[in-house]
Amino acid sequence: MSVDFNKKTIVLVVHGVQLGSDDDQSQDESIRSLIEERRGDTALNYDVDLYRYENIADKALGKYKKLSALILKSPVGTKLVQAGIDIIGDVVISLANNSTANVIRKGLKEQILTYYGAGNPVVIVAHSLGSVYAFDVINQLIDESVYFNRDDQSTWPVQSLLTIGSPLSLPMFKISGRDTAKNLGAGRFRFRWVNYYDVTDPVVSGSLFGDPITD
Repeated sequence: MSVDFNKKTIVLVVHGVQLGSDDDQSQDESIRSLIEERRGDTALNYDVDLYRYENIADKALGKYKKLSALILKSPVGTKLVQAGIDIIGDVVISLANNSTANVIRKGLKEQILTYYGAGNPVVIVAHSLGSVYAFDVINQLIDESVYFNRDDQSTWPVQSLLTIGSPLSLPMFKISGRDTAKNLGAGRFRFRWVNYYDVTDPVVSGSLFGDPITD
């Protein structure tokens, strides 16, 4: 298998912490609109897809949501607590090397390799917690000897990575072993990773009030 650069490039979006279900996620539409607004007269052969994993995470958190409904009598209070379980639970799942996190990673890897098998170049746009899963899966692919030959970009299942508001620099993710990316080894081509962030973003800074990053 190899990438055919004459084929349509797939912009694969990996969403971050979200409420609702898979059906409620439409980040791919936002990215498509952004590309169309910014491309001007440039002709682009591309499509946008979205990796949805909210249902997988929700299934793992379901028992905690049911428990909250039994304990709390107020419908409003139950909704607030369940929203908190959604948000905090998604982060806890990503930190753990458990079956749920592995299922999410496996699904993303399979979606990437489906496009790779069809010969489509893939660019990943990952937001917030989605950048953690994208980071993990790309590192997994780098570990496999059949991919990411530094002298042949057609062997790369992912051509580049764009992360937005990534929490990867936070201590809790570094402690979990995500302190460095895998080394591609010697070769002509560099893997392009661009990270966009706001220094006052709590997800990036680790501060509840979004204090600016000092280091």
